[in-house]
Amino acid sequence: MNRLNELRNKFLEQTKKQVSQEYGEQEIGIIRATNALEDLDASSNLLFEHTREWYHSFFPELERILNDPDLFLQLVYEIGHKKDFSPANLDKLVKNSDLKEKIIQASQKSIGATEEKNLGEIRVLALNALNLKQERTVLEKFINTELNALAPNFSTVAGSLLGAKLLSKAGSLKRLAEMPASTIQLLGAEKALFRYLKTKRKTPPPKHGFLYGHSLVKQLPPSHKGAMARTLAGKLSLAIKADVFGKTNITEELDKKLKVRFELLQKKPVKPKKTRLFPFQKYPVKKFQKRKPFSFNRRPIKRFQKKKPFFRKKTGQKNKY
Repeated sequence: MNRLNELRNKFLEQTKKQVSQEYGEQEIGIIRATNALEDLDASSNLLFEHTREWYHSFFPELERILNDPDLFLQLVYEIGHKKDFSPANLDKLVKNSDLKEKIIQASQKSIGATEEKNLGEIRVLALNALNLKQERTVLEKFINTELNALAPNFSTVAGSLLGAKLLSKAGSLKRLAEMPASTIQLLGAEKALFRYLKTKRKTPPPKHGFLYGHSLVKQLPPSHKGAMARTLAGKLSLAIKADVFGKTNITEELDKKLKVRFELLQKKPVKPKKTRLFPFQKYPVKKFQKRKPFSFNRRPIKRFQKKKPFFRKKTGQKNKY
């Protein structure tokens, strides 16, 4: 029994050390911040939609004029009423003179309701949405500074937000460094990958996950995005390995190689889209297929034409038809 208690105590100490090491890692703060940032984006978008739909009944013309959601929320919170859309109040928020004139003319000729009961609640929703957006900017700055301190090569090649997403999906810097380039390329595209494997490779395979948001991948046409994502994943794997194991600066070399590859893919001709067939389909359907011209010299069909029966009598007599 004493031997068993000693072993038990040793195992408990070892697990406590492992847990303390995992919680004491520096990248845990970045992972938590990225998860919070995604939730903040979703909730701020929902609040903006609710304020826009609710304010639409009060001043519907403002939604058509403005394309900036931040400016829309500021106008709703700070001004609110249609009568208060004067040039003196708009000078603080709107800098474009043409836009000011459009807003003032729309407020004077508005068709919206004149009830002011719900306006206070709409302004509170707008204020909450603005506060969430301010918190998002603070979190983004925190992620940028922390990731640059931990992995400078990886953060400069990938970008702060994209690198934080890849890090949160992997779980830690060490796991991300031990991953091959092919798995880094498909981080964030797990659903598409399992769909491709489940349907026995009848659906198209995924070519990129989170790497779709990189600036070099976005600028290329769809036929070349997979190739750029592949090279980018290779360079990211080299950058994270240099940060974790080597701790050397190789950003300039990686940036030069990425730019050369990007320029080569820009010069390449765009491939036409392949017509993919479904499992029940034998030939691809042509969208703009020409029909045969109608001719009036066709043989007319007889309506009351006698047809042969589809069965014969078992008797030896011949059928009348």
